[in-house]
Amino acid sequence: MSRLLIVVDVQKAMVTGEWAVAKVDEFLAKWGARIEQAREEGTPVMFLQNDGEEPWDDAPGHPGWELFFTPRGDERTVRKTTLNVFESNPTLAEELKVAGFDELELIGLQSELCVFESGKGALAAGFKVILPVGMHATVDSKHGMASNISAHIQTELEALGATTN
Repeated sequence: MSRLLIVVDVQKAMVTGEWAVAKVDEFLAKWGARIEQAREEGTPVMFLQNDGEEPWDDAPGHPGWELFFTPRGDERTVRKTTLNVFESNPTLAEELKVAGFDELELIGLQSELCVFESGKGALAAGFKVILPVGMHATVDSKHGMASNISAHIQTELEALGATTN
């Protein structure tokens, strides 16, 4: 089995300023450590980048659209316009399979949006999906529910077949 670490939409718009996810510093440290660990282990890393719509800060060309972590020269960045990367990129699943990947580990943003939908898309495409607990996040509401939302999404994807390791 060959695993690919997919870093979902960790873009400056979602980790800086007023729209930063809850506990952003904690998550950035965890994500950065996981990316470095994968690189050291020889696990390939791929970054997803959401192409938001104008006038949102994650629209292409806006400062918030930029990825927070810098991909290395041999690491692929896949842009998307939908919540599910496989919907935006219809040939991606086959490309990943041809490259020998059968396990996709997802970390990043936002739990209930792109992590959830891309996770479902990966499962539907026949991949083993690994969703490590505490490695995806969302924006906190005025009610402080970000951790509850992420926990709910963890449970939902596990019920669909995702694992935690």
